[in-house]
Amino acid sequence: MTESGPCASGPAAFVAPGAMSDPSLPAPASATPEPAAHEFVAWAAEHQREQRLHAAELAQITEHPDPDPTHDAIGQQQAWARRQEHEKRLHDSAIAQMKPQPPTGP
Repeated sequence: MTESGPCASGPAAFVAPGAMSDPSLPAPASATPEPAAHEFVAWAAEHQREQRLHAAELAQITEHPDPDPTHDAIGQQQAWARRQEHEKRLHDSAIAQMKPQPPTGP
């Protein structure tokens, strides 16, 4: 025995979207594809990519410190100070060589 009416189940009970809808109610989500859904999917993919890159950057900083002291600011300042000191010694030595030497001997 088949049922008919608003409580019927099965293939005969399927009502196409909009066929018996009240105009005051919003349309079902499947009836109108929203561009916001595409924007959200694009944003979610980009956000996930940014999170992966950020996690990789943090891992490099926290888990794999660079043993080379020339890559940090303090190491660069110390190297600059050593170069400046060496250049000053070279300059002072050159100036000292250019000065007239006092005569030696009796």
